Amino acid sequence: MISTTTPDSGLSPNTSPGIGSGTGFDHLELLEMTTCRHRHSCREPFEPTIARHASLAEIPPLRTTEERIARIKDELADKTKSRPGTRKTLENKVQSAFENKAEPEFIEKTIKSFIQAGVLDFTETDKVLYKVA
Repeated sequence: MISTTTPDSGLSPNTSPGIGSGTGFDHLELLEMTTCRHRHSCREPFEPTIARHASLAEIPPLRTTEERIARIKDELADKTKSRPGTRKTLENKVQSAFENKAEPEFIEKTIKSFIQAGVLDFTETDKVLYKVA
């Protein structure tokens, strides 16, 4: 059999130093490490998860203004979820629901609609008081 090693290095021309060159590191190990879910080596190939939506209305940028406000209102009424504790964090929540493009007047109008709907109220120090349903 003909040897493909180079006389000066002892490596085959297709082998890079450190990988498969007698260091105990195998090409298959490298492939497993780059396709695993965790840093340690595993034997299952990585399968990326892709977010799927049942309808286009579930994709945040494609929701209407009314749908976004209704979603915020539902989240504020849900006791099991983390809710804003101050007026400022509530304003930030509304702002983020509209991809940081909402005008301050719109945010104020939205918060007033939550107060009128009986979802919340504020203390003198701008702490949010959530109404019990």
